[in-house]
Amino acid sequence: MKKDEFWWMKTEKDEKQKRGWTSFSQNGWYNTKNWRELRQIALAQNPLCELCKKAGRLTPAKEVNHIIPAEEDISKFFDLNNLQPLCSFHHRSITRRDNSKYSRKNLAKGKDLQKQMESDE
Repeated sequence: MKKDEFWWMKTEKDEKQKRGWTSFSQNGWYNTKNWRELRQIALAQNPLCELCKKAGRLTPAKEVNHIIPAEEDISKFFDLNNLQPLCSFHHRSITRRDNSKYSRKNLAKGKDLQKQMESDE
């Protein structure tokens, strides 16, 4: 087997990173049988978008979102209590916010890096 025999896998992973896919998406966590079953249970228990309900609208939920992102706490990935059914609009909005360079998590990383750079000077 040549060293670069699976070059296409690295290329595919690099493309996913450019498009903002999380490490969990890249590594196939969302394609597991456990995730698909848990997602169906969450949607069956609550078939309406949580955020639309709070706004007084009844919108069918098409997606399931982690309340505490899996990147922050891996132990919450398969926790039914950490899932909220959402419509596609709200799921996209939350995902963009969480993955944005302006998210609280990423801004905190930037501040930590800035402090570290200042202390190195």
